[in-house]
Formats: sequence, structure tokens, C-alpha cells
Amino acid sequence: MRLLPTALFAALFSASLHAAPLEGIKFQHNDWEIACDNTGTCRAAGYGVNDGEISVLLTRKAGPLAQVNVQATFANEIADPESLSPETLFIDGNSKGSLEWGENGYLLLNATQRDALLQALREDRLIEFGSKTRRLRLSSSGSNAVLLKMDDFQQRVNTPGALIRPGKRSNNTVLMPRDIPLVARYPAISDAKSVPLTPAELAKIEPQLREKFAAECDIGEEERAEPWVKTPIDDKHVTVTTLCWRGAYNESYAVWFTDNALNTPPQFVTSDASDFTDGFIFSSHKGRGLGDCFSAESRYWNGEGFVRSEAISSGMCSGMGAGGVWILPTLISNVRMKADVDTDRLALKTLRAAMDTLQDKDAVTALAQRFPVKAVQTQFTLNPDTPDRKPSAAISDDEWQAFVNSKIVVDGNEAGISYTLVDLDNDGKRDLIVDSYVGGTSLYNYTGVRKNTDDRFSVVDSRSRYNANVAMWPMSGVLYSTAGRGADQHAEWIEINGQIYALLRDGVFGSDTYWLLRPFSDAAKAPAVTVRYYYDLRLSPTEDATPALTANEQKSLMDELERVQQAIARGKSLRAEDAPVCPVPPGTPADAADLYSAGRPVIYAEQVALLPAWHNGACYIGTLINLYYYSAESGIEGFLTFDSPRNDNTAPAGYTLSGTRRITGIEDGWKAYASDAEEE
Repeated sequence: MRLLPTALFAALFSASLHAAPLEGIKFQHNDWEIACDNTGTCRAAGYGVNDGEISVLLTRKAGPLAQVNVQATFANEIADPESLSPETLFIDGNSKGSLEWGENGYLLLNATQRDALLQALREDRLIEFGSKTRRLRLSSSGSNAVLLKMDDFQQRVNTPGALIRPGKRSNNTVLMPRDIPLVARYPAISDAKSVPLTPAELAKIEPQLREKFAAECDIGEEERAEPWVKTPIDDKHVTVTTLCWRGAYNESYAVWFTDNALNTPPQFVTSDASDFTDGFIFSSHKGRGLGDCFSAESRYWNGEGFVRSEAISSGMCSGMGAGGVWILPTLISNVRMKADVDTDRLALKTLRAAMDTLQDKDAVTALAQRFPVKAVQTQFTLNPDTPDRKPSAAISDDEWQAFVNSKIVVDGNEAGISYTLVDLDNDGKRDLIVDSYVGGTSLYNYTGVRKNTDDRFSVVDSRSRYNANVAMWPMSGVLYSTAGRGADQHAEWIEINGQIYALLRDGVFGSDTYWLLRPFSDAAKAPAVTVRYYYDLRLSPTEDATPALTANEQKSLMDELERVQQAIARGKSLRAEDAPVCPVPPGTPADAADLYSAGRPVIYAEQVALLPAWHNGACYIGTLINLYYYSAESGIEGFLTFDSPRNDNTAPAGYTLSGTRRITGIEDGWKAYASDAEEE
């Protein structure tokens, strides 16, 4: 089979890295509004025909396979909320089923309810939420314009996945999701003191400030006497600020920055600052006195200027509750201290160089031997008969008291819970690693980290906020999880340049990704190295069966497998969303027709792709299955099965799958990571 050249993979990866930054948008029409952020995710909010009653939020990420998720909520101060239970969606007075409460406190619509809601919005039908005795009406005024704006921003117009103007243009042409950008926060003087500019200092720079002040600021005569002040940022730079405008319930300051001696022309930053501290400029304003809506922006010092890192609003002033009920961002970013970023970049570079010299499939073990943890460690378990007794003399009295104070609760078999004391963040105090083997059908193991805060081991803002399944985790503070069945994963602790990381490999058909997970990091992305593979696939008839396909049919099937590998290499889907694998015969019942696009259910294995297999002029649904196993001797292990929803046919015999792989490229960079759950 033809090997895709390494240069192709490099070009594809390079193109994705250097895509132009995406600008977020906001748009409002009547009772609906939308905010799309710089990753391509759009959030559309609609409100009730009456203020202070009901609102829904439609969220859709970019990408060809992204679906619309719908949440709903009643106003925070709504009268007699019990009368709205059981919470149900009604379309034209007909119940579409009761709604479930999600972990985040919002009502969730399932796929059937979502589709009914979207159809009702398009057709301007009566939409209500509530119970048989009391219902609140959702407005559809403006929804079509807003949802069309979502389609337009995500480049879905005239594609099968468009909400308002579907068409036949391929879903593969839609906007692809963008990475969350990294903002490196530079050190700034903590709790810096602000002092008024002297008359000489003000005279020196006021001519350079006057034009921008006049254009941006609007204050009355009584406020013009407000002082101009300077505040140190670092040892070389200061901000210069003054009151810019004042309203009934908001006020804002204009901010410039320049050098300490005020010799460099001041650079304007914003006219909407609410606060400046430790190299951080925050802007937050209420939309009206009730405080039921607001907008906010954040900026961080990057050593040369202030970089916008976040821009959000709560949506319309609709009386839904203090602070609003939704967060509608147009700009998001991953903010990290520069020293941590530099450390992780060097670690990634070191890991990449080491991987270039390795050949074995499971490089985690080899890398753990090359980068052993040198910090002092103490591993222990608890005796179930004497859980309050210190299990090892290597545990200091202070560490043991902190452990006792922590009251750590872990769901799982006591025999499968172990602890390790080791300094994870180089602060001179040993932190705690908690390992819990939960088992179950997927043989899950969860690893959590807790920071030594003197009197206890505390959970720091970990990656749990990027995981949808956090409520199902067996403990708090989870850093990562591995599954012994239904996944190809392996993890070890390593130390690179004095920093300890969890090295986790997650393998799927076509690639292995090695993550460097830093404990106590709340970053949405982690340094990662991805190894790309191409397989020289071989098909063998399953036992007790002979191949039912002719030589030409087998060649056609191998061509389809080639298409699968090329699509995976390019990050593209094989076909349009929900498109059938095979032509659906006329008169096929709806439930059977759905099978043409769903394929065979796969348990504890990876459904790599669905592809058509032709035999005697009839099309069968082929399911390519990866068993999450590879060895140098036998290669990949898997199956290619054939199915047909037609009752009058018997599908051809399937094949076992094998074949060695070749490395076609190695990529490194920052990638989104979310333990055993999808990213939110």
C-alpha cells in the first residue's frame, strides 16, 4: 500500500499551527443573541416573551461533526418554581418529554428534544417550558437571524449540518476548531503602590495623552480634577491611569504604559479599566442598575505590553438573575506564568529529542527509565484495621497530621488505593499522589494530586473544570485516568529538568500521543508529542469461514481502507454527518435506515471507521475495529466486520486485521487534554 510521505504530514500539521487567529463576534436580534469565540465555538441565547421567566442556550463547537447542545433555565427569582415541575418541553401544547437537571444546575435537552426545539424555532411555533399546570413561553423572535449568524460564522451555510440554510456542500468544508491561545503572564510587582504624577511628570507626558483622552473619555467638570497616577508594573515599566468616565453605577479608568522615567511615548491600553493589580487589568461593567447583566475583559502583562486574554458577557438584561445566567465569551485563552511555560517548553523539547531516538511502541517505560524521579518519595497504603496509625516511619509527623486533616474520600476497593509523598512543585514540601484502582468493566485507575498546604493536602484548581464527567470521578483532584480495557493507555511519573510530570500515552488507530501533565496546573492544554503511523494492512478470513468477496471486490475494499487511512491522516471525516454508508433501499423503515449510518456497536475496542463493502452488486456496512493492541511481531490486531440491515441478505464473512506500521511523522506542541471525559 502507498505510504503517505512524511512531508505531507509536516505540511498538514504546519498549516494548522499557522492558521490566522479567529476573531470572535457578538450579534443580537430581537429576543435572541449570539457570541462566537476565538476557538470557533458559538453560544446562542434566547429569552422568554416576558422578561424574568425562561432562557435557553444553544452551544455548538466548530468542526464537521459538532452537534448542538441545549440547556434551559428559569429565572433565579421566579415565583413558585415548584409549579413548573416536572420540567417539560412543550411544542404547540404537545409534551416532548420531561427534562433532566444537569450537574451544572441547568436543564438539559436530549437529542430528540433538541431537534424538536430547533424545528419549532425555524417554524415560529409555540415553545413552552414548565408543567401541565404552568408554562413559560420562549420567544422565537430573532432566532432564525441568530442561528443563521451561527451557521455563517462556522461556515455551515449550504452544508447538511446547517441549522437554517442546509445544502449539499460537504460538511468537511466547515470551520475547524481552533486551539485556545496561550498567554504567558510575566512577573509583575506584587501589591505595587500607586502615586500621583508630579506636576513636572504630568507636564512631560500630558501632550502625548491628550488626544487619546479626548477621544476615549467623557467626564464632567467636577471629575476633571481627578489625579493622574503611576503604578509600577515591573522594574522597568509603569502604568499611567486616570478616571475616564463615570455613570450611575459604573466608572472606568484610562490606562497607558511607559518606562519608569516616562521617556518612552505612552502606549494606550484601554479606557474601560476597573482595576489594575500585579500586572493584571480587569474591566467589568453592569449593563444596568439591576445588575442582571454585565460584560468583562481581562488583560495580562507579557513583558512588552498588555494582552487581552478574555472577553465575556452575561447576555441581555432580561431580569433572569443577578449577574445574568449565561457566560457568552468572544475571547478565551490559557493564561500561565511565563516561568512555567518556559519550563514546560524545555521539557517538551527534551521529550521530543528523546523520542526521536526510541523505536519501541510503548515508549513510556523507556522514557521513565531515562527520566527517573530523583525527588525523595514515600509510598504507602493504609491498614484497614488501623487506618489512623502512621504506616511508615519515612512519613514525618507533620505530613501524617496533614494527611489526617485532609479526610481524603476515595470511592473504590480499599486494597486498590495507594499514596505517594513527593515534592511535585519544588516548594520544599512533599505533596500527595493518590492512586485508586476502581476496576469495573473498563478496569479504570484514577490518579489524583493534592498540594501540601502545611496543615492539609488540598485540591488545587485541577483539570477537572475541563471535564464533563467530573461528578462520576471516584475522588477529587484527578489529574488523569487510565483504562485497562477499551483503551490503549499507560502512565508513569518522570522528572525533566527538575520538574515532575505524569507522562501519559494514549493510543488510537493511526497515532500515539504522549502527554506531559504538570500537577496542580489548571491549563486547558498540556505539552504533548504525537507519533503518526501508517499501516500496511492485511486481511485474513475469520476462522471457519472462507472469503465471500471476489478478488475485484477485495481490491475495492482495500481501496476503501486506503481512503480511511488518508482521511485519518488529514483529520477529515469519510463522509458527511449522518450520511449512510450504503445506499438506503426505497421503503426501508426509519429504524433500519438509521443502521446504515451507525454501523456495528463496538465494546472495549475502537470503531475506527465505517466503509462500504460491495458483494454481488449489494452494499454491506463495513466496520473497521481496532483492538487497542500492537506488537512488533504481530502488528496491529483488529477486525473488519460486515453487516446489512436488510432481512433478506446474509452479510459476507468478516476478516481479521493485522499489519505492521510505519512512523510517518512526529508532532509536538500544546494540545487540549481532558481525562476520561470529553472536553466541555
